[in-house]
Amino acid sequence: MSRRSPSTHAVLMAILAFTFLVVAGNVIPNDAAAGIDDRITVTGDVRARWLQVDVDGPSLTGIYGEALKPQTSFFHRFFLTVEGQVNRHVTAGGLLRVSNEPDNVLLLGPHYFSRPEGSAFVAMRYGNVHGRIGYYDVHFTPLTLMRWDMADIALGGTQRACGVCGGTTAAVLIESLEEPGPDLTFEGARAGGTVGEGLDWTVLYARPKEATLDRVPGLPIFDEDTFQHHQDLYAGRAVYSQLHDASLTFRRVGATVMHVRDDPRNPGCPTVETDPLCFAMMNTAFGLDARVPIARFATLEGEWLRTAQRDDHRGDASRTRWSNGFRATAHAVLAARTIGVRLAYLRFEEHFSAPYSALTYLGNRSGLRARVTAERGPLTVDTFVRRLEPIEPESADPQDLTLLDSELTASFQVSAEMGKGWQILAGAQFERTDIVRESGCDCDYRSGERWIGLGELSFTLDELRLSILHQVIREDQIDLDESDATITSVSARARF
Repeated sequence: MSRRSPSTHAVLMAILAFTFLVVAGNVIPNDAAAGIDDRITVTGDVRARWLQVDVDGPSLTGIYGEALKPQTSFFHRFFLTVEGQVNRHVTAGGLLRVSNEPDNVLLLGPHYFSRPEGSAFVAMRYGNVHGRIGYYDVHFTPLTLMRWDMADIALGGTQRACGVCGGTTAAVLIESLEEPGPDLTFEGARAGGTVGEGLDWTVLYARPKEATLDRVPGLPIFDEDTFQHHQDLYAGRAVYSQLHDASLTFRRVGATVMHVRDDPRNPGCPTVETDPLCFAMMNTAFGLDARVPIARFATLEGEWLRTAQRDDHRGDASRTRWSNGFRATAHAVLAARTIGVRLAYLRFEEHFSAPYSALTYLGNRSGLRARVTAERGPLTVDTFVRRLEPIEPESADPQDLTLLDSELTASFQVSAEMGKGWQILAGAQFERTDIVRESGCDCDYRSGERWIGLGELSFTLDELRLSILHQVIREDQIDLDESDATITSVSARARF
């Protein structure tokens, strides 16, 4: 499946060419070497990892929900970014990507580049208003635009214990060199600015996905002329902030709107109506969020999102399904700021769907989450517990089976700084999925437990980090044999 249509590719290549022509024409001829250094910035990010995976048993997933398969592999990724200041209002640049990761890594994010070779941008700033065309990094809130909510990650991605059921974070591939973080990278256009002393606004357009379906064996009717698809994303956000003197942090209230629409250029469905390749999803969301410091040591946070989802918006057969998502968190820092406590309540109704929300959030779940972090000298201890229950019974087959699916995740990890850049970390995680079948059915939905243990030795010096990581995973599902996996990786990352 190709990633972009020729027209979009041409536009992006034109931006890239314009970028370097502008930088070369406006910077290099007019400045001496010292001036060039002042107006051109070159940065790089190099990652490499040797990976050994051994698997004994079916359907195992890693700590981020990635499917595990036996392999010995070496993956690398190199990002080179060049930015030049054209004048005091305009900056242009480009990003070169060189990697042997599979193309599916770009299909699944967080970097939605149109071409695996990289991308380009032109940015403008006039007073309190700024804009950017090309690629850009962005994150809003955990329920709208965010790759990972770091508060919702335990030892790994807090995915289900039931490997057959599939992880909640299955958008991560074992081959990916991604490191968890909040940012998403889109291509399109973004603008923002400040009004008065405390109001910030952002609007954006992106096209995260665009593809033509190549000819599929056995389905000659499907080729790049009969099925083309792209996705459009529109979003806007306004945030009002005000300094809270007692805690020296900000009170904040925000509002977000978002619209995501699949647009098949040939809406005809040449096979069967239920073929997922013929679906055209549409999602609209509106949300409010707030952060309120209530003392020097305590903060309350909350977010509510209302979504409207249509699985196929091209006709009247698919109805709009409305749903709500909500999260509320109380955060306190105690004992001279050496102990941090986070308590959260989560509730996501049955049809809750936000396409680019944080990966660990699912619809039809409610429950509590708690995290306690303690620091003493070079030692840090982190504990995490999350318990979620279904709001409505889930049906694998409406005629034969109704499922009640509860999830428990608990983790504990200890890290210690050993001086001169060395750190050692050890952790363990337990996950349990309880599935109750209200009527008999012989299917692949089963209760299960999973244990994960890991140890890591790392060395950090300025922008260089070296790591040796070993993981052991054991999964036990009712009516199935135990599954085991061991994962060893040696990785390096350097930035300049």
